[in-house]
Amino acid sequence: MKTVESDAEALVAAASKSPIQKFSISKIITSRCPAQMRATLEHYKGRYRHSLGKVIKQETKGNFQVLLRVLMRYAKNPVNYFVKALYKSMKGLGTDDPTLIRIIVMRAEIDMEEIKRSFYLKYSSSLQSMIVSDTSGSYRTFLLSLCGATLSEIQAVSSLKHRFSTRKP
Repeated sequence: MKTVESDAEALVAAASKSPIQKFSISKIITSRCPAQMRATLEHYKGRYRHSLGKVIKQETKGNFQVLLRVLMRYAKNPVNYFVKALYKSMKGLGTDDPTLIRIIVMRAEIDMEEIKRSFYLKYSSSLQSMIVSDTSGSYRTFLLSLCGATLSEIQAVSSLKHRFSTRKP
């Protein structure tokens, strides 16, 4: 708790300087685990009656602002951060393959089950169904297996896809 309080005070001091002390803010935000950063952000908001995100939005700009805001969103709720990033990587036309691959590979053995549950609750569609819609071939098979699909599930999807893609209109 002492670290949380001292971090919140250091963030206030760094944010209240003109110009804002980017190095001090960066050091705190990047050197704390998500749980500690989450506690610091909550303490900051409770003590100073506004969020650090609001200060960051007002006092910074450009890529530095984007980076800090992403780090704070991740600290607040890592699973929700990945759910949104996965959805954005596949929604609309085209797929942001580097983002999709990075998240699926990174989270496969950590919290993929929780990500899949949250994804479904948020978007009323399963992560696997979006992967099936946006990918193909061995790439799809690999991503689905990293998401925990069984071989029979993957074969069923491939068979269905093949059946519909070879059908004449």
